[in-house]
Amino acid sequence: MKRSRRQRTRKPESDSGEDDIIAATSSDSEQGDATYETDLTELEDVSSPRKRLRHEGNLALEPEVSYDAGELYEDPLDEGGVDLSEIPEDFDKAPGTIERRERIESRWKRYCVSQVRNRPNEPKWREAEEALRQASNNNIYRFLRWCL
Repeated sequence: MKRSRRQRTRKPESDSGEDDIIAATSSDSEQGDATYETDLTELEDVSSPRKRLRHEGNLALEPEVSYDAGELYEDPLDEGGVDLSEIPEDFDKAPGTIERRERIESRWKRYCVSQVRNRPNEPKWREAEEALRQASNNNIYRFLRWCL
């Protein structure tokens, strides 16, 4: 099975990494990682304030951060004049959606009445809203079958 490998090659006249060329090679045999050139990573300064805090074990202190006034996000002004509870529930809904919702609500209420007759020992069916809150997956499945 042939595998395509990516390999970095450098032009001999190039001193900087800007003129790197990446070539794809295929081989039948597995080649070791020695065929890959990787960039050396630079060691981080262990004496940085953040590293010192970790080494000292004092994580409660946070490094001091200074912000330029232009860098900070400006929060939008609060539009306090609108109370969301005053917006009607049917605001900006299609008439068909409203009719279907009302139809399903009336069917649920009729289903609850039928369940009170069939299961008088279960108090949850006496109130439609409470029955919906306590309804199990099985109850919803039976309701949908009842609607059909």
